Amino acid sequence: MDKSIKIKHLDYVYQRNTPFEKKALDNISVEIPKEEITMIIGKTGSGKSTFIKHLNGLLIPSEGSLEISDLTVNSDVNKKVLTVLRKKVGLVFQFPEKQLFEETVIKDVMVGPKNFGLSDSESLSNAREYLTKVGIGSDLYNKSPFEISGGQMRRVAIAGVLAMNPEILVLDEPTAGLDSIGRKMIMKLLRDLNKDNKITIIMVTHDINVVSEYSDNVIYFKENKIAKYGPTRDILYDENIYSLNSGLIKPDVVNFFNKLDKTKLKIQNKPITTDELIKVINENIDRS
Repeated sequence: MDKSIKIKHLDYVYQRNTPFEKKALDNISVEIPKEEITMIIGKTGSGKSTFIKHLNGLLIPSEGSLEISDLTVNSDVNKKVLTVLRKKVGLVFQFPEKQLFEETVIKDVMVGPKNFGLSDSESLSNAREYLTKVGIGSDLYNKSPFEISGGQMRRVAIAGVLAMNPEILVLDEPTAGLDSIGRKMIMKLLRDLNKDNKITIIMVTHDINVVSEYSDNVIYFKENKIAKYGPTRDILYDENIYSLNSGLIKPDVVNFFNKLDKTKLKIQNKPITTDELIKVINENIDRS
């Protein structure tokens, strides 16, 4: 099985053939590696959310195609392919209240497995397993999803998608609105799922420090196109992406490192995580 997600010449037009026609994606071609964490950045309205909705068939290409897990999605795709795709690719919305609707937490997480043909007992087992994995205790199982905190809602929404055993997890701003503790909990969960379960993670974020600390690759959207794509270290040290109209700021680690007198430093790689920065500083203190 191919270990990458291939998007070829993808266009998407909202309200096509009407006076309100608007091109939201323009000739997108990119290959996203599986079993890695890829983050998508760019200004609001640059095409990020429209793009990720194509990854599990919520939107269908106007032109071009996607190749995901031996499935091909194009403008002529049939419903059977989309059903298989949605089992392989789980999508978590930015606002979990948009996908939480059952009367209790445990029933909500059971919905996906039941929709894909699992029995009540199998669905219950899956729900318990993944609620435990995301840090939701049994004391919350019979609560309404709308009686728990924002961070807990986010984790319940993730558990509901994971209970369908997807190969790929796509998230739209999973840390938005959370405090620093909530952000770290969500990102540690996603990193563990990636490392331990080999789940491919693709997520949209406006938090550049989250990108710096957790991503393997970055896709930078600008004006409905991909302006830059590559390994996180290469992208975040590219001065060209921080233009006045990009909406991007430098991550704290990159900003701090750029202020150091690098003529006196011995480094192998420019740091992008806090741990890497600390290592650079400690190694050079030891040499002085």
